Amino acid sequence: MRNILLLSLLLISCSQERKVTKAVNTVLYNDKAFNKVGLQWAKLNPIDTTITNTIFKSDTITLRDTIEFHHIDEVNHTDTLFKIIKKTVYVHDSVQKYVQDNRVLNAYKDTIQSYKNQLFITGVHLTESQQETSKYKWRFFGLLGIIVLILGISIYLKFRI
Repeated sequence: MRNILLLSLLLISCSQERKVTKAVNTVLYNDKAFNKVGLQWAKLNPIDTTITNTIFKSDTITLRDTIEFHHIDEVNHTDTLFKIIKKTVYVHDSVQKYVQDNRVLNAYKDTIQSYKNQLFITGVHLTESQQETSKYKWRFFGLLGIIVLILGISIYLKFRI
């Protein structure tokens, strides 16, 4: 009896589920183990992202500055008007970055493809069942017609005599 008890304790303590539960608890509650497992997972599953830049045209400010000055030459009796036009344009564009996680998108594509496959298979089964139902429907009406014919003949023969 004692040997059976020891053997059962040994089997229970060496179960695979218990080992997995202990490993999970160790990783969850120990920061060093968590970091080590996370680093290993990151190496095995690299990030697959695409960054898309989108430029939104927004604020555009145009400044014009005109400077005039008048010069009179008294020796030659000439008037000269100088105009300096300075144009300054400030353009403020907003750049927005979209980070696209390709792993998630591929998982969604796989899920959608599996749904399409299931829908196709369901459609094939539906078509097959409709054909089979049609076949049975013709058999049913054929048998019903034969029964009506037999009853009609028997009634005819019964009243004829």
